[in-house]
Amino acid sequence: MSNRTTVARSQGALDQLVAAETQRLRRGHRFSPTSATWAAMPHVDDDGIIGGQALVVAHYFGGPVDLWLTGMDDDGIMRGFIRLTPTTGAGKWGLISARELETLNMHGGLLVIERELHWAPIRAFEITEIVEAGGAF
Repeated sequence: MSNRTTVARSQGALDQLVAAETQRLRRGHRFSPTSATWAAMPHVDDDGIIGGQALVVAHYFGGPVDLWLTGMDDDGIMRGFIRLTPTTGAGKWGLISARELETLNMHGGLLVIERELHWAPIRAFEITEIVEAGGAF
């Protein structure tokens, strides 16, 4: 746990992320977290928890890419477990830019990264893919 005080979430920062989305029409929904998820989401500097006890608040996917999100700062830097290939054992905890992930498209633009719309927050140790990749230590 960090000694930092909890950072208040900025609705303006979320609005900027939403406004910067480039593939919303193709995706059919917004990429950025909902306002409720944003308000409840840890700031990347708040807790620093990784591993099995981390609370996964959102899931992003597309083709071989998965990101289980555990926090985000007001500049759109996401923290979570990232898997770039469906190979068992592949993946790691880290940081990634939401803006860069949102603009990613694969296979000549046929695949974009999407947000799982009906995700309910759960601990990382409850997600098979994270456990199989060794991320639930």
